[in-house]
Order: sequence, then structure tokens, then C-alpha cells
Amino acid sequence: MGSTTGAADDVALGNRKCFNGAHSWELGWYAAYNAEINPLTATFAGTLVGVDRVPNVLSCEKVVLKLTNSDKDFYVLYNHAVGANEGTYEHINMVTVTSMPTTTTATNVEATISAGSHATFSNWDGSGQSVTVSVTSIDADAATGAAEVEVWKGGINDRPALSPACAVAAPPPTSGPTSGPTSAPTSVPTSGPTSGPTSGPTSGPTLAPNPSPTSGPTFGPTSGPTSGPTSGPTLAPNPTPTSGPTSGPTSGPTSGPTSGPTLAPNPTPTSGPTSGPTSGPTSGPTSGPTLAPNPTPTSGPTSGPTSGPTSGPAIGPTLAPNPAPTPGPAPGPTSAPIASPTSTTVDRVSEVTGDPHFKTWKNEHFEFHGQCDMVMISDKHFANDRGIDIHIRTKIVRFWSYIQKAVIRIGNDILEIEGLPDFSASYWINYEHMGELTDLAGFPVSLNENTDRYTIDLGSLYPGEKIQIRTFKEFVGVKVLGASETSFGNSVGIIGDFHTGNTYARDGSTVMHDFTELGNEWQVLPSDGHFFHEISKPQFPEKCMLPENPQGQRKRRLGESTVSEEQAEAACAGLEDEFSRKGCVYDILATQDLDMVGAY
Repeated sequence: MGSTTGAADDVALGNRKCFNGAHSWELGWYAAYNAEINPLTATFAGTLVGVDRVPNVLSCEKVVLKLTNSDKDFYVLYNHAVGANEGTYEHINMVTVTSMPTTTTATNVEATISAGSHATFSNWDGSGQSVTVSVTSIDADAATGAAEVEVWKGGINDRPALSPACAVAAPPPTSGPTSGPTSAPTSVPTSGPTSGPTSGPTSGPTLAPNPSPTSGPTFGPTSGPTSGPTSGPTLAPNPTPTSGPTSGPTSGPTSGPTSGPTLAPNPTPTSGPTSGPTSGPTSGPTSGPTLAPNPTPTSGPTSGPTSGPTSGPAIGPTLAPNPAPTPGPAPGPTSAPIASPTSTTVDRVSEVTGDPHFKTWKNEHFEFHGQCDMVMISDKHFANDRGIDIHIRTKIVRFWSYIQKAVIRIGNDILEIEGLPDFSASYWINYEHMGELTDLAGFPVSLNENTDRYTIDLGSLYPGEKIQIRTFKEFVGVKVLGASETSFGNSVGIIGDFHTGNTYARDGSTVMHDFTELGNEWQVLPSDGHFFHEISKPQFPEKCMLPENPQGQRKRRLGESTVSEEQAEAACAGLEDEFSRKGCVYDILATQDLDMVGAY
């Protein structure tokens, strides 16, 4: 906010972007509508409105909220993208928290918060205490847009009882009963008959049964004779003998002959085959074989492996493999191979890294040099339906791009990781920057001593499997190790199909060989969910940004380079696999930095 990107924007939007919260406060344009608190000693629960509402701001509404801090003050503002601010393209309709040191006018975005989310800042003003800014709701309507914001000392679980400044009081109860009955019937039938007749017909019958006899059949036999004949039979069986066959043999003789046989088997031998072997010999030969297997060896193949060797070779193979070796060789060769081969354990690796190099589940490689958020992996059934999403965010630098951030969601937990030039760790766990990091949805998470490799151990559910996120300066890479069909067999995303390695479109059937189209196909959509703690341009429906003529620019840059291709190849020669070596050489030539080998 507070700047334009060029004349085209000025023409199309009339330079309609406003300053961030810190600069807006300093300019004093909205001083009458601002508020200031020390969050260590005071709380805030109120409504922030966008600058477009000025001067029509209610007394309980604010434009900028300042949180005082001796080193740098924080400024909370609702970035409502309408009116004078409709040209903004970052953090649209979100609550932004910017900071400005007390000694300069440089500002920094500390957090961008969407509805239902929060940001917690640790060790506020050196006190050892945290401060939380929470957004309970956001209304983006052009006329009524506002954000409900709360601020308190402590973490998300330390929220005190707060009352919004613009809360609407509930109407008081009536002072007594009404002077007469209501003029309309009740909205649902009453649970039983009323104590007296109503003044008019009700909208439906009462829910309780009528205490007097009914004129039609009951749903079951009555406990005594009815006062008169019913208009139809009862729905339950009659306790006296029936004139037709019963559904099974009776416990005693019927009072008379039945009109048909019983449905249960006859205790005397049948003239045809029985459904299984009989407990003794029949009185005569049956007209066909029994339906159950004969306990003696059969003259043809059995439906499964036998528990021991047969007395002679079978005329066909068994239908399933024998679970254990036979005690000795068969007396003759089998006439056909076994029905199916045995299954094997799948152990695969997928990876995205550096100057975006993608490795599919089938170890095939491709590159995509656009800038946007993309779906690497998604599977809603992962980990017993907890679900997993891995999204990456790329950024263009000249004629190439790199992975700037990665975010992983498992169940209700979200871990976001970014790379920094000074090699320091920077992550958000459930939108809390550098919060306590122990696990992700129950899977242990560890950070190595160099703070450049995060490992999510999936072994408790998928033995031997893990997800690794590596950082090197600003570069981020994500690798899935030991993946099996059980864990990632149903996953979708830009790295392709687990079984075939095909890079499918979202329809799951169209194979895409143009990787620029593939990148745009797997750009994060609103239906995929937005898991990064802040929004970055471009977002769908705007397509991924592409560098201008990346191949031509690359050739020109290589002609001007100080690091040769031979030097790059020598620096990367020690890497184990071809994917890493090729990516390493490309990244060194693109960045002109031999140290890029450290990203692999």
C-alpha cells in the first residue's frame, strides 16, 4: 500500500491505493478515528473499518489501532479494498500488522490476518510476555465492510473475557405475561392434547395418540377386544394358527392341514441334492452332488491351496498361492503358473527444490519458472482422513524463479517455512511465528543444529517415511522420502500420479506435457485452501506470472557470467543423484554463486 507499480495502474485504478497503518498514523489523516493502547496493560475488542468509511465512522469504530512498544510500535489496520483503496493488490481484505521503529520511518509487515486467525508476538517490549492480535470476523462488503479485532496479553489460549465496543445489547425480557393469547397458532404441534378446546383450528394435529378407540386398524394386536370391528386387519401376526403355511416349522402340530409346505428344511431325506454334506448316509442316491466340498480328495482342482500334498497331480492350478512351502515336491508338474505375482513394497521419493526443479514419483524431472502458489501434493484421505496439503510459493528473479516458501497442512496443524539470507530459521506453526515446534498433527517435527533442515517423521503410521524441508539462504526445498502406496498412493498435485508418474491435469485423466500449462493448472485455487500466513500476488483467477523470454535471457546472462559451466559442474560433482547434480549446476549458473551447492 502507498505506492503504484506503474502508469498502467495509475490509469486503470487512478492510483487508488492507500498507505499502510504505520504511515497512515504518522500522516495524521485519520487521527480522529484512531486508538492507541499499551497491550501489556490494556486490551482491545472492537471494530476496525477501512479508510473508505471516513468520515462516516461510528464512535465505537476505529481506522488504525496503535500498539505501543519502546523499540518499534505496531499498527493494526483493516486493508479494505474498496473506494480510495480499491487498487491495492496485497493482503486484500485482511487485517495487517505493520511496525515502524521509533528512530526511522521504515516500515515492515509483521503479520497479515484473515478471519478466524491470529498472530502472537513473543517477548513484547522485552517483558517476556506475549501479545496476541486476533481477528474474529471480516465483512468485505463495499458498504458495510469491517473487521472485528481483539488484542490481549498472552497467547491464544490466554484470551480473557472481552466485550466488543460496538456490541448490540439484547432486548430486555418482558415485565410479565401477555394480557391475552397470541393471535397465531404455535409453529409446531403440541406434544399432547390441550387442556381445553382451541379458539380456532391448529396448523397440525397433536403429537400424542388419541385416548379413544380408533376407527381403523391398529399397528399391532390390542390387549383386549375392540368395542367394534375394525375397518382392516392388524399389522402384527395373529396369535392363533393361520390357515396358510408358516415361515418355519411350528413347535407343535397345527390344528389342521396347511395349504402349502413350510419354508424350513424337511427333517426327512430329500429326493434331490442337499445344500451341504449330510451327517449320515442318505436312504438312496441323490440326483446331484452336494454343494459343499467333499472332505476326501477331489478329482479336480480345489478352490484354494490344500493343507498337504494331494494323492495325485491336480488337473489345474490352485486359485491362490500357498501361504507356506509344501513339505515335499509335487508328484508332477503343475499345468499352469500361479494366478498372480506377489506384491512388493513401494519406496519412492518426490521432490521440489531450488530454482524450481520438480521430481515426479517416477523420478522424472522438469522445471517451471513461474511465480505463484502451487499444489505439490494433496490427499484428503492421508493419515486416516486427517488429510495433507503441501503448497509451495515461487518468486521470479530476472529470467528464473525459486521456491521462497513452503507450507504443509496435516489435519488441523499448519507449518510454514521460509528461507532467509542469513541462514537463520524462520517458520510459522499454526500462524504463530517461531512458536513451539514439537509435532504436526501428532507426527514429530525436528530441526537440525544448523537450522536448515526440518524433518516430519511419519513413522508412527507409515514406517520409514518422512517429509524433509531444507532451506539455503532464500531457497526452500521439499522432499518426501520412502513414500508408499498406503501413504501417498491417492495423492494429486504438480508432481504427478503416484502409480504411473503421469503429470495429470486436475481432471485426473488429461496428461500434460507443457510444463508452463502444468504450473498454471496446479496453481492454488480457493477450493484448495490458502494456508500461507499472508497472501502474495498473483492469486487465482490471475495466472502464474512468467519471466519474459527465460531462455533468451538465460543465454545472454550465461555469456556475461563469471562462473563457467565447467566450474559449476565441478562444484556439483559430489552430489549423489543426477537430479541434484543437474539442478545444482543450473542454480549456480543462474545465481552466479558457487555456494548454491549447499542447497542440495
